[in-house]
Amino acid sequence: MRGESTADPKHFLNFMAGRFWREHPEWRIGRDGLEGWPEGQPVSEAAMDFQDFAHEGVRRYRIAIAEEAASRYNIDGIELDFMRCPYFFKKSQVPAMTAVMTDYVREIRRTLDRLGRARGRYIGLSARVPWTIAGAAVIGLDAPRWAREGLVNQLVPSPFFAMTLDADVSGWIAAGKGTGCRIYPCIEESYRSGIATEGGAPGLQWVDLERARAAAANFWHAGADGIYLFNWPDRGRNVNTTPGLNELHDPAILRRKNKRYAAGRRNEKGAGSWPYCELPRVIPAELRRGQPVAVSLPVGDDLAANRDRLSSVRLCLLIENLTGADEIEVTMNGSSVQGPSNPIRPGQHMPHATVGGLLTWQYYDLAAALPRLGNNAIEIRLTARNPDFEQPWSQCKLVVSDIELEIEYRWPGGEWSAPSGRQPPL
Repeated sequence: MRGESTADPKHFLNFMAGRFWREHPEWRIGRDGLEGWPEGQPVSEAAMDFQDFAHEGVRRYRIAIAEEAASRYNIDGIELDFMRCPYFFKKSQVPAMTAVMTDYVREIRRTLDRLGRARGRYIGLSARVPWTIAGAAVIGLDAPRWAREGLVNQLVPSPFFAMTLDADVSGWIAAGKGTGCRIYPCIEESYRSGIATEGGAPGLQWVDLERARAAAANFWHAGADGIYLFNWPDRGRNVNTTPGLNELHDPAILRRKNKRYAAGRRNEKGAGSWPYCELPRVIPAELRRGQPVAVSLPVGDDLAANRDRLSSVRLCLLIENLTGADEIEVTMNGSSVQGPSNPIRPGQHMPHATVGGLLTWQYYDLAAALPRLGNNAIEIRLTARNPDFEQPWSQCKLVVSDIELEIEYRWPGGEWSAPSGRQPPL
C-alpha cells in the first residue's frame, strides 16, 4: 500500500488522486510544508500535493483500505510502502508527528490481528523504509520501535528508484535482532553509473545480474534475513536478470557466481530527489595531486577461500579525461596494486564520450593480492598529470567516475576430473 505518489496528482488517470484526494484539498501538505530543508537539499515539489498524515482523516482512509483488502481477500499480509513516496508531514511538524505515525502503524497491526483471529490465520505486516534509521527518522518513521513492539514482521531498507550497490544496512540488521522482525534489504531496478546508456532516467543504468548478485552477497554477509526485489528488470530492458530469481535467495548458490561489486555514486541531479534517502558517497571525484580519492568497497565473497576456483579478479576504474601522460597509483588495503593491464597508448580510440569529456576503463589484476571479505580500502592517487592540462587555463579535469570489482569464477562446482574406477573403452 503506497503512502504517496510523485505522479501528477492532478491528472485524471492517477490512481492516487481519486475522489478522496480531490474532496480534501485542506488535507494536503502544501508548499509551506516543504520549507526548512538545508540549502542545496530540496525535496521534490510534488510533495506539496501529498496528503498530510497529521490529519486523522488521511490516516483513517488508509487504515480502511488495509482493512478492506484483508477482509475481502485471503492475503498473507500487507506492505506499507513508505518509499513511494517518502514525505508524510510538513517538515516543521515531523518531531511531533513521529508518535502519530507509530500509532497509525499500530492501528493497522490491531486491525490485521482482529481479522486474522476471525479467520484463524495470522496476517503479516511489512514496511519499506529508507536505507538508514536516521533517514527514516527525518520523515517521522520510528521503524526500530515498530520492530521492538512487534508491529511489523518485516522491514525493507530501500533506495528511492536508484540502487546504491554498496549500501550498508547493518544499522537495520542490528535494530531487528531479538525482535522477531526480519530485515530484507531491497535491490532496485537501476543504479547510478558514469556510463548510462540504458537506464530509466539520465545517469541511471539497469541493474544487471552480476551487480544484483554482488549486492545480494553483501546483504547476506551483513546478516540479512532475505532479499527483496523492487521493479525487478528483465529481458525487456536489455538485461536478463531472470536467473537471479533462482540464485539471490540463497547465499550458498551465490557463492561462486560471477559478480560485479560497485562503489555507489552521488546523486548529482539534485532536483526531484529526497535527500534523506541518499547515502553519502565520494565519487565522482576530481583527482588532483596530493588529494587522493579514497573509498571503502564491501565484498561479500570470500575470495581467499575460493582461490582455486577463480578465473579473474579485476579492479575496474572508470576515469574521465585520462591520457597516456597521466600517472596514477592505486592501493588496496594499504598495498600497492600493479597495473593497469591496459595502459593508454598514443592515438588510442576512446570509446565513451560524455558532455564533460572522454571516459576510459582501466583494469588492475588483483589475483596476487585478493580483496578480503568485508570492507576494502581503495585509494587512488595522481602522481603525474599531463603537462598540457596543468595550465591555469585548462578546463580538462581528471575525474574518477566509477569504481568496480569484477569477479569471474570457473567451474562453479569445482574443476572437472575423471571419475575413479574403470573407464569406458574409447
